[in-house]
Amino acid sequence: MFPDVLQFLSEHFGDEPVACQTLTFLNGSQQDAHQDTIHLTPFPAGMMCGVWIALEDVRENSGELFVYPGSHRATRLMTKDLEIKKVSNDYSEFHKFNKAINQIIDEGGFEKLVYRPKAGEILVWSENLIHGGSLRDGDSTSRLSIVSHYFARGGINYYDSRGTAANLDDFAEEMATEPT
Repeated sequence: MFPDVLQFLSEHFGDEPVACQTLTFLNGSQQDAHQDTIHLTPFPAGMMCGVWIALEDVRENSGELFVYPGSHRATRLMTKDLEIKKVSNDYSEFHKFNKAINQIIDEGGFEKLVYRPKAGEILVWSENLIHGGSLRDGDSTSRLSIVSHYFARGGINYYDSRGTAANLDDFAEEMATEPT
């Protein structure tokens, strides 16, 4: 990761940033609007950020990232509060989450902002910012990008929807102790 970004995260967290996951995209994800906290949950709140890097100029209808500015101050949705059971493969109960996100957007009056950066531009967002992926015009339109999620090392970090450790160090320990 870029040293300036890691420095920014260190200052924001007041602690060392620890990678949780990195995802690469050839095409836009077309993900519904969501908060990362439903999956990547830190305690205390505010100790996780997404870092999104455009690897090419993002074009219209390529499945652009969208965000709802100001939504990071909205209610932090948790599986327990929405009565969504812990999941392994079946995410069908997440219709409750989608409904709650849409309600937050409507009631908060948040407006969608479509993000079309140039290659190399970086967007860092708070764990609670509502964001997603726009529809794309077929699979032939690329949207090359990479996103990494970082937790503050000193926090308690887990996957809320699964209840497992979310910091790579803790996850490695957890996997080493699981029976095969």
